[in-house]
Amino acid sequence: MKFYTAFNALYYRSRCSNSELVTVELLKSDRLSLLLYAVGSSAPSKKVISMLNKCVDDGVSKIFRMSSSDNCAFIRTCLGLYHIEDFVRNRTAKFMYNLCDETVSK
Repeated sequence: MKFYTAFNALYYRSRCSNSELVTVELLKSDRLSLLLYAVGSSAPSKKVISMLNKCVDDGVSKIFRMSSSDNCAFIRTCLGLYHIEDFVRNRTAKFMYNLCDETVSK
């Protein structure tokens, strides 16, 4: 729910810029972090990953005013907004690497 609130605030403030790319960059840098907070330290189920993916799809669809999921997947790939499972895998690997690195250095 917080993601949608934060995204809607971002979307309505950036509408006057008339640039979808500005909105997408803000989505990637700021709101995606909010959405994926603490995902690296947990093991989300496929249902949770699907829900997170739907949030990003809804955001991209709203920014570019489209309804087709095929177009949304293509635009997400072009913009570097890959499937949430990839983000989760990378964040988990980074979390585990940092955890192991701290343990070894102590």
